[in-house]
Amino acid sequence: MQKCFLPLPVLLLALLLPCAILACSGGDLDDSAAPADNDADSDADTDASLPEAGGWVVISSDLTGSRCGDVSDYVTLTAPGAAIEIEITGARTFTSILNGDTTADLCTFQSAGANYACDVTTTSDATPQDVGMDAQIDTSTAPTGRFSNTTDNTRTDTVSLACVGTDCGTIEASLGSSFPCDLTLTTRSTVQ
Repeated sequence: MQKCFLPLPVLLLALLLPCAILACSGGDLDDSAAPADNDADSDADTDASLPEAGGWVVISSDLTGSRCGDVSDYVTLTAPGAAIEIEITGARTFTSILNGDTTADLCTFQSAGANYACDVTTTSDATPQDVGMDAQIDTSTAPTGRFSNTTDNTRTDTVSLACVGTDCGTIEASLGSSFPCDLTLTTRSTVQ
């Protein structure tokens, strides 16, 4: 049988290291402590409670930012009173669909807190072609949001617009902008 001896400095280090760690950590080695508060508000971040499933209603919807020029005539805001349906689909996921839409947004909560992000959606709008223009507007929407509790939600849609076709310059001139560009829509909703 072979005996193993540790040199005295290594043995002391092995014995004293846990004490040093305990002293530096303020005496608490409990690794199940609450997550750090990483956002700007004053509350401690905790895992989010999932929102209530079922019917929600839009309280307000605003165009809160635009680098696309004057798009107010072209952006359809969700009217207050519009219905939203939320379905819980997993431990940290849910879907959200606006009444009348055919595709639900799949959303996932961030690792801590009530912040969430939804899958990016893309669409193409050929409306300019309806008036004889060689242009198509491609849209990419990235929804994010935060539930202040299980019954109140603020969602921000960052919409990126691009134009494809020879008549895009005409559309840019009418908007006073250039493509690609971004706009931001903010919608508040609550449980019905």
